[in-house]
Amino acid sequence: MRFEDFEYDGKQLSDLGYMVCEFGTNGNGVNIVKGATINLSTVSNSYGTKNYLVNSKYGNILEDTFQICKNTCNNEDMEITVDEQRELGRWLNRKGYHSFRYLTYDYLDFYFEATFNISYIEVGGKIYGLELEMTTNKPFALNKEKDYELEITEANQTMILIDESDDEGCIYPHMRITIGNISGDLKISNEVGDKIETTIIKNCTANEVITIDYPIIYSSILSHKVHKDFNWKFFGISNTNNDRVNKITVSLPCKIEIGYSPAVKLGL
Repeated sequence: MRFEDFEYDGKQLSDLGYMVCEFGTNGNGVNIVKGATINLSTVSNSYGTKNYLVNSKYGNILEDTFQICKNTCNNEDMEITVDEQRELGRWLNRKGYHSFRYLTYDYLDFYFEATFNISYIEVGGKIYGLELEMTTNKPFALNKEKDYELEITEANQTMILIDESDDEGCIYPHMRITIGNISGDLKISNEVGDKIETTIIKNCTANEVITIDYPIIYSSILSHKVHKDFNWKFFGISNTNNDRVNKITVSLPCKIEIGYSPAVKLGL
């Protein structure tokens, strides 16, 4: 892929006065010096789509390698000083995965969760660039977050949500549920094809706000021990190879705010 700029953890390369370039490989006066390497031990979640930092390896990921230098239009001295190397290393060479976007027209809406190892490009004994080895924690990109609001005005009302993910399976969204004026047990059933999954939260109170951010759930009412009243079946947005339709049935009047990032299968 050809690109000149990227965004990592909310910061753009160009804002620091750098650009993507190509020095080539070792030889012809170019020497690539290895920097710090971060090794992440990971294990996939139950759906095999995301790596968590624990004690195993995840083989099905995406990788890319590219080089950067100072922007030739804005700098007379192209050498990257020790202080500048440290600044770049602090930004890029960190533990854990952070949001990465290629700043090209076709990819602006998509992001990867990535980490970097860096090497230094030496010419004539001075550092003029960095080589970045990017590793993601998923075998696909993510779309920018899709937000939905379901207004449930009567008991056992059914609404439709279409999953936009390119990856077959389930994604757990962020959820904020505001119970209406009727207290009781909340049941949210989701039917996709011939499979139905039901999330149950008992003893909900009128106007209570329940927040779900997998694997965490909590209530605006401190006295409601929601973790005891929850059946621990998290609501998921799903699709199969032949069906993207999620038929969502809710037992109590409420407002459900949903946010999730669909998987996008793209090459690097």
